[in-house]
Amino acid sequence: DKPWLLTDAKSAPPSKKTAPSPKERKRLIPKSCVLKINNPKVDSIYRELQRIDVKFKNAVAVTFRVFIELSLDCYIEANGLDKNPASGI
Repeated sequence: DKPWLLTDAKSAPPSKKTAPSPKERKRLIPKSCVLKINNPKVDSIYRELQRIDVKFKNAVAVTFRVFIELSLDCYIEANGLDKNPASGI
């Protein structure tokens, strides 16, 4: 007697899953995304990214890059990390 029996994986028909269709965005950061940002400059840029239309691709890209860079600067400072590029960070 076998305590359990493995069935052949090929015996079950594969289920087809369809990928959900992507919803077009008008903003990079939706209003529903709420973050508590302590730095006023970073917070201002975050709120601007919630308002600016993504059809302005270059403006959104540059603003997002500045948001990321300033956010990283705040993180480095808050955690006492070395900001020297030679350190590998």
